[in-house]
Amino acid sequence: MDASLCEICSILSWSAERKDRFFDLRVEDSPEPITELKRLVRLQRAYRLAFKAGDLASEKNWDQAIGSYRKAVELAPEKEELRYGLATILLQAGRDEESLPIFRQVFREHPVWVEITKRNVISGDLPNDLPRIQRVLDQAKVQDQK
Repeated sequence: MDASLCEICSILSWSAERKDRFFDLRVEDSPEPITELKRLVRLQRAYRLAFKAGDLASEKNWDQAIGSYRKAVELAPEKEELRYGLATILLQAGRDEESLPIFRQVFREHPVWVEITKRNVISGDLPNDLPRIQRVLDQAKVQDQK
């Protein structure tokens, strides 16, 4: 097995102190370390976009937040927390109809998100609007039409 190291820094300024380091990764004990590094870089990029989306949403820049989250989901569609995050941003932006199919998919694949949604309403992370939230929670019961 091989080990690989990857350090991602700003192309504009690189210093010996590496204060401009975006992230660095080290993969050990992997039969395919380069493949694993590529996967980790892809995930890091996706989560950085999701964090940026959260910042934009907190400023109510909904279109930019949604765009950033969509890019994150495109990079890492296997991460249900990113798809759930996109659905919650859509809901917060008042784009309920767009959010419902995403909630449905996440709830179907990972039912724990139903309980998390209830808790997010209590914590104030989702709107405390019973009819809207009930429509979201009902997605756990909806069967896809074929």
